Amino acid sequence: MKTTPSPLSRLFEEMQSISPTRKSLEVEDRGNHLFHAAQRYMKTIRDEYDEEDAEGLIKMWLLAVKSGDIRKFDRRLVLLKEDKE
Repeated sequence: MKTTPSPLSRLFEEMQSISPTRKSLEVEDRGNHLFHAAQRYMKTIRDEYDEEDAEGLIKMWLLAVKSGDIRKFDRRLVLLKEDKE
């Protein structure tokens, strides 16, 4: 004989089916963290360098993130540091 699930267990099953998965929550949390960290990093660049250099650095940094190659950005930072000294 098959037992029918209680209303409470049916409610629990329904809630599980509509709640976001742990993995999707992790992706969302990491994305939010990265976004806010990137905003803080760009603010730091803008505070540290003049407008023209800051915008160029931010553009290079975004391209480095996109391409996965940070070398050009690192070289630009070294050049700017040497110019400041």
